[in-house]
Amino acid sequence: MLAQLPSHSKQEIEAVLAELDSAIAHKKEYQAARLVRADSIERVVNTCHPNVYVEKCKELYDAVADFDGKRSLKALARIEKTPQYQQDINLRAWTDLNASRTYGTMGLYHKANNITNPNKLSLGQELRLIEKINELLRLGYLVASPDLVNAVTTVKNSLNHFPVDYLTQQAGIAACRDAGYYAHGARLVAEERESFSAFLKEKGWEVIPSRTNFVFARKIDGASGKAKDGQGLYRAIKEKGILVRHFATPGIEDYLRITVGTHGQMQALREAMADL
Repeated sequence: MLAQLPSHSKQEIEAVLAELDSAIAHKKEYQAARLVRADSIERVVNTCHPNVYVEKCKELYDAVADFDGKRSLKALARIEKTPQYQQDINLRAWTDLNASRTYGTMGLYHKANNITNPNKLSLGQELRLIEKINELLRLGYLVASPDLVNAVTTVKNSLNHFPVDYLTQQAGIAACRDAGYYAHGARLVAEERESFSAFLKEKGWEVIPSRTNFVFARKIDGASGKAKDGQGLYRAIKEKGILVRHFATPGIEDYLRITVGTHGQMQALREAMADL
């Protein structure tokens, strides 16, 4: 990929890759230290007195939070099985809040949003389901002036919503080095986006022109000429087993944000939306 770029672009990308390599080295050292601490705490958890069991499970969670999603959930699942969890409303709130947070950092937003559902599966059951899921990697990087990078880093660190682990960094570096794969994927997304947008327009949807990997659209009622309820459309699609995004923000509450997937996924969505 780099050989095909202008010399200044090649130098900029090489500098970014060098910084990523350095960051990965530091991240590996940090993660190794956290693993040692987590292993030590887990040995204590397995043998400690019941009176301190919950507190030690909390320590284990803190040791792996934002670092190892599955291990974080396992620590919370231990707490969920204790009598204290059933008796202490504050402990239940703490456990559910951190379970939701962990699902969010793993990209499992539907689980994060439904964690307080009274019909939810136990964390132990959820873990068995998660182990069967092929989790996707999500990564972005920024090339900008030092002042802007510092500002973005400050905001990111205050939220820490998308921690980037070692495997994700390695996948990102590999992606940067494979321009052909990127171009092929971008072309497929663009083709599917245009095809799906045309389908929506045929079905009476108003679609905002997009150059991204999603479309933003609302359904116009043919009789009244007014937009249909976005929340109602979201729920109708969800009932058919497909998640799109809806925002209750005034001004865009009638719109749905629909991410472009594979051809098979978008065909399933067409069938789900055909009669809305």
